[in-house]
Amino acid sequence: MQSLATGIQARESEETDTKQEDRVLVGMMTVLTGLLQKYPARKAEVGSRLVSHLLNVCLFRIPHGQGAGARASKPQCKSPASRASALGLLAVLARDCLDNLS
Repeated sequence: MQSLATGIQARESEETDTKQEDRVLVGMMTVLTGLLQKYPARKAEVGSRLVSHLLNVCLFRIPHGQGAGARASKPQCKSPASRASALGLLAVLARDCLDNLS
């Protein structure tokens, strides 16, 4: 589970717009979601590193300026599938885990 979380954090964004889907990132998030549902005792351990990344990088990063730097500052998850996977993973991490919820 930690290697999946590390892979999600290290993954460079392959989505340039909402039509392009990063299937590897979606797959990693989907597998990790399933594992955390099966082994909920590991939520706090995984979430301590991943919740902030999901919120601040994958879903809600705010672009600043224009040019190449602005592209890098856009959210990593742009397609509907990747955003749904990130939100689903975040929901599983927060469910019944006050540390991740806060």
